[in-house]
Amino acid sequence: MSTATLDPRTFDVLAFVSNSAYPTEVVTVYTDAATAHELGKVVKARKEAEKQAAKNPDADAQPNTDVTDEETALRAKLQETALTFTLQGKSPKALEELLEGIIPDNFESLSDQEKAEVNQKQSATLLANCILKAETADGSTDTTWTVDKVTALFGFLNASESLKLVEAMSKVNFNVGVFNDAVGAGFSR
Repeated sequence: MSTATLDPRTFDVLAFVSNSAYPTEVVTVYTDAATAHELGKVVKARKEAEKQAAKNPDADAQPNTDVTDEETALRAKLQETALTFTLQGKSPKALEELLEGIIPDNFESLSDQEKAEVNQKQSATLLANCILKAETADGSTDTTWTVDKVTALFGFLNASESLKLVEAMSKVNFNVGVFNDAVGAGFSR
């Protein structure tokens, strides 16, 4: 039997597991609420025309159901204001550490305004730590996110666009649990 010395490779276990490939989610928000609203009206009118045409296909005067130049122009204008966020879920332990101390023990006794402020701080904290990058329509990227920066972003975005970010963040962190269950399948016995 050989007693030759093996050359062991070493590594840092915590560094290795902290870079686990947790699930990601990509979500696009738009900063031009007025154009989005106008586009919504144009699309709604076109869809109504499509419904009318489907109800009465033999009518002499069929409404125009084609995508109009106006709709195309509004879509292009809105696309210029797109911000595409790539989010990555965090481990349950990381989430616990991030949220520690944010929700006070007396949360239930807070006023509605105070509860809203706590909820926004919680969302901003989680989101700031889940954003890998934000990219504009021209390809510029931003990879540095803080709680203050996310809070300011919430102030600039339409509420529905902020909600899209929060929902994507919730989804990606929920998927971490699914991921952990799938990775651990069969190894727990």
